[in-house]
Amino acid sequence: MACRCIDVYVLASFNAWLELADCFSDTRKTYASIIKRNPELRSQNFLKCKNCGFISVDPMPVASALTGFYQSNESTAIYSKKEKSKLTRATRRIARLKKHMPTGSFIDIGCNIGFTVEAARRLGFTATGLEIDAETVALAQMRFPEAGFIAGTISDIANSSSSFDIVYCADVIEHVVNVQTFASGLAKITRQNGILFLGTPDAGHWRVPRNFLKWEEVKPPQHLCWFTRKSLKILLEEAGFTIISFGFNLKPGLKVMARRN
Repeated sequence: MACRCIDVYVLASFNAWLELADCFSDTRKTYASIIKRNPELRSQNFLKCKNCGFISVDPMPVASALTGFYQSNESTAIYSKKEKSKLTRATRRIARLKKHMPTGSFIDIGCNIGFTVEAARRLGFTATGLEIDAETVALAQMRFPEAGFIAGTISDIANSSSSFDIVYCADVIEHVVNVQTFASGLAKITRQNGILFLGTPDAGHWRVPRNFLKWEEVKPPQHLCWFTRKSLKILLEEAGFTIISFGFNLKPGLKVMARRN
């Protein structure tokens, strides 16, 4: 669990979500169908921590099966059609980060087609994007040739001893199999006194349905874990960050800004 707590309980069975997903008309129905065809993507339960509210599937899917799932995912094509709105939103967020770190180096973890990277470049940062899929990186580099893009994982960056003044990571950690390792990687690539921005769905938000399985953000194998404000604070502080602020959000989303100790 995110807080390493062993006081957990079964929130719901995975089969209950699979049955429920058949009633939806969005990607959840598609993902449920994919899981049913591939047992390596199947889990048994959703576990919840009694201490911090962190929720995750258990067991986690087989890594090779997850890789295959993402290689066949069409989200990049959908994402690329939203350039104007994505650039506008990213520019607003990075402008707020500039108040704490006016200049320097910037990296977007899980940059997809590169809109946030380009927004950071336009605001004066030396901007880099990291994406696991090489084809997506090639598309991003063609679209935004003045920015830099790397195909790889956060471990690749951490092992290269590279570090950045601002590390931006939105809608990525909920996809991760081992959140402690991922948070440690974020800390390694954030310079001392550097800034981390992290966004992820908020399982503790008042607008999350009483029946957790009905929440639109519950869509394995794309999403594997769900944080509350408390669980995210515990995870980041353990990794070596000090929380600066949690942004207010009417929608069930966490937006946290933290500084590397």
